[in-house]
Amino acid sequence: MMPLPRARGGTDGSCGPARDDFVALGGGMPDEKWPVEMCVSAPTTPGDVRRNGFAWFPLHDGIHRRGQFSMYLRMVGMEVRSTYGPTLDEP
Repeated sequence: MMPLPRARGGTDGSCGPARDDFVALGGGMPDEKWPVEMCVSAPTTPGDVRRNGFAWFPLHDGIHRRGQFSMYLRMVGMEVRSTYGPTLDEP
């Protein structure tokens, strides 16, 4: 297993190209000119989503899914590694 980076600088090598692609996608447009119609599968009305909302959604969704997966691992009796701090499985 690959060791986790100790500092943020260790992840810049893998995140940098994705960040550059996202910036290029926006083309330097201001938020006022970046409305995106986002379809949601909830009983709410979809609305305009600004660039920052569009960028944060996948991150928050990934955090939510990781939490769900951790819960399922614990339910089947597997050891859950720490995410933000120690878990019950770690001394």
